[in-house]
Amino acid sequence: MAVEPVRLCAVYECISGGRAGNNHKLYFIFLCRLTGEEPLAPTELDAYQIDQKWMPLEQVQKANLFPRIVRNNILRMIKTEETLYLGSERRK
Repeated sequence: MAVEPVRLCAVYECISGGRAGNNHKLYFIFLCRLTGEEPLAPTELDAYQIDQKWMPLEQVQKANLFPRIVRNNILRMIKTEETLYLGSERRK
């Protein structure tokens, strides 16, 4: 499956600390459009990913997406033309 990036919709950051030291993650969230006819399953999976599936946009806000700030703002990200800063989270 191929996608075409439309625009950068949002940026979110998470800072956490632990025994191994501090971690600082930046999430860059892009709005993309399918370039093919049929959506296929992803071919590259994240080591921490437990599932993937296509769903209607109306169901996204009820889905178990991580980070939750993305799920809670997904319609806002799609509908606005500007890049949103979704905030910063600090975990211990």
